[in-house]
Amino acid sequence: GGYHCMALSSDGTVYAWGMNDQGQCGDNSTTERKTPIEVSYSGDAVSNISAGFLHSGLTTTTGKVYCWGSNGNGQVGDNSTTQRNTPTQVVGVGNVGTLAGIRDVSCGDSFTHAIKDSDGSVYGWGKQLYGMIGNGQNSGDALTPTSVILSGGSVVTGITQISGGGDYALMLKSDGTVDGTVYACGIGTNGQLGDGGTSDN
Repeated sequence: GGYHCMALSSDGTVYAWGMNDQGQCGDNSTTERKTPIEVSYSGDAVSNISAGFLHSGLTTTTGKVYCWGSNGNGQVGDNSTTQRNTPTQVVGVGNVGTLAGIRDVSCGDSFTHAIKDSDGSVYGWGKQLYGMIGNGQNSGDALTPTSVILSGGSVVTGITQISGGGDYALMLKSDGTVDGTVYACGIGTNGQLGDGGTSDN
């Protein structure tokens, strides 16, 4: 992450350490941790973890998503901007129920992405500046998950891996090509989108 680390043990326990001023270690405190501390989580078995700049996330084997830490831009995805010091379940699309059927989560700077297991579609929430969520917006915040779309407006599908950076994200699609297709969204000032230009997308 930005200033903290996370680890998932073989028994399913999640640990975090480092800076914790925004609750990003998830131990229900804001105390800096110089050694691993157990994240305060007791739900379904954990399948994946991700450390963002000042927030964190996990997915479960049952397809649920939890986030915690800094939430000033809605990156926790609970329809608020309230800092969360313990894992908080992400709400559903359109703020209906909870986000379900997810196989992976990726926490970027002040935004988060999750991949839907059934079709590889992607949801994004948090800071929208520069278009890093990939939902067609480039300003404001998304406090709940929104669908990631291609430049033509169709929902992106077939994504197998995703990684959020500072103000951009990369997505790998499994589409029958030898190496797969990579999509990028967000800030492009220093060429981080890899499209040969320096424009945001």
